[in-house]
Amino acid sequence: MERRIDKLNWRDIKKLKSNTDIAILPVGTLEAHSITSNGTDTVIPEYISEKLASKINALIYPPLHYSITSSLLPYPGTVTLSDETFEALILDIAKSIKKDKFKFLIIMNGHGGNNKSLSTLKKKIFLETGIFVLIIHWWVIGYPICNKIFGKEGGHGGIDETAMISIIDPKQINSEYIEDKDLYNISIDGFESIPSPASTILYSENGGKIDLDGKKCKKYSDELLERIEKIIKDSLEKIGTQFL
Repeated sequence: MERRIDKLNWRDIKKLKSNTDIAILPVGTLEAHSITSNGTDTVIPEYISEKLASKINALIYPPLHYSITSSLLPYPGTVTLSDETFEALILDIAKSIKKDKFKFLIIMNGHGGNNKSLSTLKKKIFLETGIFVLIIHWWVIGYPICNKIFGKEGGHGGIDETAMISIIDPKQINSEYIEDKDLYNISIDGFESIPSPASTILYSENGGKIDLDGKKCKKYSDELLERIEKIIKDSLEKIGTQFL
């Protein structure tokens, strides 16, 4: 059954809405990513949303492709919004979601540059709309899974993101760039720059180089989806019991 509201007629949305009060909004950005497409941060949360929507009985709003980008902004094809524009846009979308009488908004975030604004926004959305807000930063939830399966930490354009893209759409992986001598940069405490010296950013010495082992990538994706589903279901049940 189709759950993406941009693919549905309004009459069908009305029928589906009578049986659910949960909306999902995938949020990404458009920026340089190692050997994958510039749309990586949107492709992944949209995929996760589509995989989980039927399991949590939710409808999916179209993804937000633009958000807050900083250190990778000088790379070709990268786009940013100001913090104020991003926050105003999300809040306006939330007000329209409230208009359709959804009680829960799940923001499926795919970009670390959004974390601070989204954390602030959840309170503002609740105060102005009454909607309960759940925010999923998928790669953070995936940290222990990545370590378990690959033996290394993920990173921007690292093992975890590349593994997900390999499952979702392998055509968006440009494997000819994997031997680029300047592919990786390890973050150093006390140092920042625009641009980042590389478009693959590892956050520690334990950050892993890209691993395209198909079995590992599939296992990572499956366990990540299972973990996110459990977190959402448990949270919805507890919030529903106490407040609805």
